[in-house]
Amino acid sequence: MLFTSFQFVLFLPIVFFLYWLVFNRTNTKISNLFLIVASYVFYGWWNWKICFLLFGVTVVTYFAGNLMHRMRSNHPECEKGKRISNPVWWINFATVFLCIGTLGVFKYGDFFIQSFVDVFNAIGWNVEVSTLNLILPLGISFYIFQSLTYTIDIFMRKIEPTKDIVAYFAFMSFFPQLLSGPIGRASRLLPQYENKRKFDYNLAISGCWQILWGLFMKVCVADRLSVYVDTIYGNLAMHNGTSVALAAIFYSIQIYCDFAGYSLMAIGVGRLFGITLDENFRQPYFAKSIGEFWRRWHISLSTWFRDYVYIPLGGNRVSEGRNYFNLFITFLVSGLWHGAAWSFVLWGGLHGVYQVLDKMRKKYLPKLGLPTLFKDSIGVIVTFVIVTIAWIFFRLTDINMAWDAIIKIYTSAGMPFVDLPTFAYGLSSIAILLGVDFLINRNNKGRNIMQRGVFYTVLRYVLALMLTFWIISTGIFGGEQFIYFQF
Repeated sequence: MLFTSFQFVLFLPIVFFLYWLVFNRTNTKISNLFLIVASYVFYGWWNWKICFLLFGVTVVTYFAGNLMHRMRSNHPECEKGKRISNPVWWINFATVFLCIGTLGVFKYGDFFIQSFVDVFNAIGWNVEVSTLNLILPLGISFYIFQSLTYTIDIFMRKIEPTKDIVAYFAFMSFFPQLLSGPIGRASRLLPQYENKRKFDYNLAISGCWQILWGLFMKVCVADRLSVYVDTIYGNLAMHNGTSVALAAIFYSIQIYCDFAGYSLMAIGVGRLFGITLDENFRQPYFAKSIGEFWRRWHISLSTWFRDYVYIPLGGNRVSEGRNYFNLFITFLVSGLWHGAAWSFVLWGGLHGVYQVLDKMRKKYLPKLGLPTLFKDSIGVIVTFVIVTIAWIFFRLTDINMAWDAIIKIYTSAGMPFVDLPTFAYGLSSIAILLGVDFLINRNNKGRNIMQRGVFYTVLRYVLALMLTFWIISTGIFGGEQFIYFQF
């Protein structure tokens, strides 16, 4: 069930009114149980069998967290010895291994099997091994990572395990964030499920705004640009380098609007139910460096890799060379997380190199004494260009085809292919997007419309009607599913 589908248009208001008018009138457990049922219906709409996987991951991590806590409480001496003799360490290790192993089988099983076969065939050994052909559950990476934050944080003594299994199930399965995040931290989100929620009009209105803006980003920008991108990338041989370069730029905007649009809608729907999810995007293409870009892009995932991969490797508390290595490895793992293909690994490796070079830039660029405005302007352009180049490997999962596209950009100029609807409607929507993002990025003026008063109330209605009209007039409905569903 997609946020942009007709089924969801029916599903959301039914769940919303039942939740506030019926189930939330009793107690928190009943309202959470209703949210769990609604979330499993939402998830099972795609494939009901996959609900068992979500259920299993939730049960295992809940009891693992409580078992670690009970072991510490009843046997405090167990942690005085070496790590390998600590049963708490083994419980955490087994839980992490099981979760990562589940993700590995479903997401990477066929990839590693095929890579194994390719290596042996390359050296002349004819090896034939059948692949698993497993269906990749939608959003598996996101709820696996969310469950891991819970158990690892308990192991690290950052949080106490919840005794409310119903609240934990609601936290793990909440349907707005289930398929593509944001990846929630138990320390911040679990209390929202454990305590009774009251309807907040202002929170609901701000949620509606986020849903509307997210819908605009998806159907008016992302899906509109995807028509041009798919046309060019679907037949590279027929198009010159200018068209490929334009497609690369459009894809950078497409993937941003696709994923940020979903995140905004997820956050907005969460607010309708009194749940405040974490911000996931913060105008990333206004970043002045690649480091700043990753502090603005997919914030919940970036911070996850920082806290659970980069810092455990040593972070920046090591030598300069080792720090560069830690950065590179973190982004290499991030690339593999994004997809079971070597192009994603290369994409992650590129960003790892970018991060190392950015660290070196921070050391030496200030010595050049460039004016701040000039430096910042160049930084925004350079960051966008190198990110766009890396996105080519993300979009074209065949590495050879991606290289051909990059080479064509630099060797085959000419008049670009023009798709009039894309250029007329798409570029107009991009202009609206850039204007709003610029205002928010510069001085947060985009949030001023949520102020109270007659003027701002009328302004909100006028802008909402205008945006709704634009969405209906120029949006592409019934188009592609959200890109990040595949991860």
